[in-house]
Amino acid sequence: GSELAEFLTDGDPFGPLKKSAKELERHKPEGVEYCRELAMRYSKQLFEIYQKREDPLFCPSS
Repeated sequence: GSELAEFLTDGDPFGPLKKSAKELERHKPEGVEYCRELAMRYSKQLFEIYQKREDPLFCPSS
């Protein structure tokens, strides 16, 4: 998990994603599916973070 996060953010844990799905697929072919699995597993928590605006990089558009 942390290697994937480092790749997607270019090592900046406080910054936005800097890699596309195509770049991830070239770097790690199973990476896109792994992200999909994580999103499905944690969708309820992710939606709560989104609704409560708890993450400045993951806020609903106004």
